[in-house]
This record gives sequence, C-alpha cells and structure tokens, in this order.
Amino acid sequence: MDAISLLLLSAACGALLLAIESRAPVVRPKGPIHDLGFELTKGVFAWLAKRPQINELLALVNTALCGSVIVWGGFRIAMHESAHVVVCALLVYFFRAFCGFCTALPSPKEFTKLAVDWPPSERFFFFYSGHTAIFALMAIDMAAVGFGKLSLLFHFLNALQIIRLVGTRGHYSIDVIIGLYVAYSLYYLVPANL
Repeated sequence: MDAISLLLLSAACGALLLAIESRAPVVRPKGPIHDLGFELTKGVFAWLAKRPQINELLALVNTALCGSVIVWGGFRIAMHESAHVVVCALLVYFFRAFCGFCTALPSPKEFTKLAVDWPPSERFFFFYSGHTAIFALMAIDMAAVGFGKLSLLFHFLNALQIIRLVGTRGHYSIDVIIGLYVAYSLYYLVPANL
C-alpha cells in the first residue's frame, strides 16, 4: 500500500472512530470515585481550577502535539518507507473506540470540559487514554529509529500530559496506565516490516 492510500485510509478510519465515539452513552457516578491519581494531583487540580486560561492553553498545546503523530507518521513513511507506526496508531484508536464503546466510565464530578479538548464530545472520555498511548507510541518509535533525544522529549511531554489529564480529572489513573501498556504492546506485537 502506498503512502497516499495509507494516509487516506487513516483519515477514513479516524472519521469512523470519531462517529462511533460520539454515540457512546454518558454515565453519571452513583457514589464517590476513588482514584489514587486524583488524590496525588489535588494540588494540580486546585491550581488549574484557579487559572482556567492556563488550563485551556495546556489543553490546546496537548491537542496540537497529539497531531504531531500525523507528521511523524508521514516522515516515517517518506523517509524510512515504513508504515509500522501509522498502523500501530490506527490500532491504538480502534482499540480505544472499541473499549470505550463497550465500557463507558462515569465522569468525575470535578471534570471540566474544555473547548480545545479532543475529541470534541459532550460525553466523558473513553477507556483508555488515546493521548497517552499516541505520545508513548511516537516516543518508542523515535528511539527505535535513532532519535533518542527526541524520544526522551516526547516521554517527558507525555509525563506532563499525564499529570494534566489526571490532575484535571480528564482521565482516571487506569486510563493512562492502560494507554501506556497498549502503546508498548502494539509497537512490539505489530510486525515492524509494514
């Protein structure tokens, strides 16, 4: 499959998955939610709640950086003639949409929907964190093809993103843990010679 066909397939799959995600039910919590990450990030939550403009800016930067997977995927196809990371990214989003459609988690009462969050939806997030998985996937691939310093930068940015996602109650701790697990699992289970 050539690069243009793969990118068109990626765009079509992305549109389909967004359509699936937007139809999942909204779930409200019946009782208190326990999440260790929420406990550990109370300070982050309080600080960002008092500074909504900074929270919006961080969300915008986060969403823009997640778009870098398209740039990285195009670079890998053009320079290395490898669609491996693109196929892995498609699988990340396919599994995320599938898991999220099968299991809708309740949104914490503290969750604040931001206009610049992606995907744009009135419902709460999906199980697991696609942002976390995509950042980890890119960082793993960068290291594998010799971009070690860039890989470390993306791992660092992912750690900051995870703190913001859990700190703003945008994801549960289990979402980011499974997002990391999915990224590593897919990267090493999907054949690299694609």
